[in-house]
Amino acid sequence: MPPLRRPDLVELETLARTAALGTVAAAAAELGVTRAAASKRLRNLEAIVGVALLHRTTQGVTLTVAGQAVLDAARAVLFQANELQATIAEIKRGAGSPDDAAPALRFLGGLAAGPAPSVYASLRDAERLVSEIFHSSPLALAVTEPESGLIADANAAYAELSGIPVDELIGKTFDELGVTAIPDVVQHVAAAVATHGSITRLRAVLHRRGGESRTVEVSSWQSNVAGRPLLFWMLHDVTELQRVELEARGLFALTQHSSNYVSLANLGDKFSLLNAAGRALIGIAADADITAISPLAVLTEETRRWLPEITPVLLETGTWSGRWDFLNLATGEVVPLAVHMLLTHSLGTGAPPLVALVGRPLPTTG
Repeated sequence: MPPLRRPDLVELETLARTAALGTVAAAAAELGVTRAAASKRLRNLEAIVGVALLHRTTQGVTLTVAGQAVLDAARAVLFQANELQATIAEIKRGAGSPDDAAPALRFLGGLAAGPAPSVYASLRDAERLVSEIFHSSPLALAVTEPESGLIADANAAYAELSGIPVDELIGKTFDELGVTAIPDVVQHVAAAVATHGSITRLRAVLHRRGGESRTVEVSSWQSNVAGRPLLFWMLHDVTELQRVELEARGLFALTQHSSNYVSLANLGDKFSLLNAAGRALIGIAADADITAISPLAVLTEETRRWLPEITPVLLETGTWSGRWDFLNLATGEVVPLAVHMLLTHSLGTGAPPLVALVGRPLPTTG
């Protein structure tokens, strides 16, 4: 064990950065030292205090109770050291004239009292809150340096999406990790963000460790943190949504080419979809606005009388089949159809259910 001594500023700064970023690797990358050097600083600090300051897990590190107490005290020391360094730089710029000594005297005069505890408490609470939101968010979040492309931080959701542990992400680039099909993606996105301020919902392909690919929507923006420009990334996995979209497009194409009557309407008496064959059967022009036509208007009066009996069955079972007589609005002709109705729900949106109806023309009886 090294002899007892006062902690060095670099040891306190390493503790502060490790606590803020959640991993030793991230702190080392930000401080510009090796991970081994950062770990040695933390071990020295723990030896001075005599107890563990960090809980170490495979997911990263968190402060112990003693670690939080040391960090709380260290913040004031680091703040004062930064103020002193800024004051010295200010004096040097003025070549040491008597007037230029005033900032230093003001700083030294207030050194004993230090900043108001409430200020430190507010800053500390704000930093903890932001860190907690970032690392606990269900959205995949990452932070990179715009120029080098190095990952400065990432949360558990991003690690899960990419299949790469957080410790292995920190200090690497997306290219090195092989998670993107676009070379130099950080530089391309940084240029776009610099031009437009941000990008939102850009579709891209993310390669997970192991070879699986996922479709993601990417949003990105740049912000300065402690005077350091950083590029923030938010990824939303839309692989399943894309699959549903492709299936819906295929279904829509099939619907449009079907010779049967196919419609989609809500229970509030409004069309959402009516295919070409359906329009022809009931005499609606191909370019007519179907939202202006009530589905009830295309049924005969006798068929409409049956609706109060049909609707409860449809709501209870989700389906109904039978015969309906439609009206051709252009000619007034009655068009009998064998119909099958299906009640559909828009998952997760809370929107009212829709009724999908497929009708097969029946022979008319003279």
